[in-house]
Amino acid sequence: MGILLRSVRGAAAGAAATVAMSGVMLVGQRQGRLGRQPPEQITEAGLDAADVGADEPTEDALATAAHFGFGAGAGAAFELLALRKAPLPAEAVGALYGLTVWAASYGGWIPAAGILPPPSRDRDDRVATILVAHLVYGVALGGASRLLSRVGR
Repeated sequence: MGILLRSVRGAAAGAAATVAMSGVMLVGQRQGRLGRQPPEQITEAGLDAADVGADEPTEDALATAAHFGFGAGAGAAFELLALRKAPLPAEAVGALYGLTVWAASYGGWIPAAGILPPPSRDRDDRVATILVAHLVYGVALGGASRLLSRVGR
């Protein structure tokens, strides 16, 4: 199968997994465990850094698009790395991948950019919610990737 088709399939799996992840984050926010959604904070920081002003509805739309874009991109990378074909169930590999994305993002570039504190200096309930959301993303990604791999056979 070609790289383009694999990328598209992975991006579709990543977008679907982002829906599941977003559900966890919305529940966490409604329970008071999350505060502002991280994609909103990241988007706001990016707009500020670029010196671009945007009203709240535009910022929200950009945050949603960026979150789904990141999730789709991470899904394409999962597929291109052929992680679904590891000797473990795709959902287990996806869970590990989701944890890796969380660690690289929330323990790496997001605090390095000064957007959010690293997990060691953040609220425990917020860290737990974001971590569970990434686990859900990974499991859903692995499952969606496995299912979509059967399409066209």
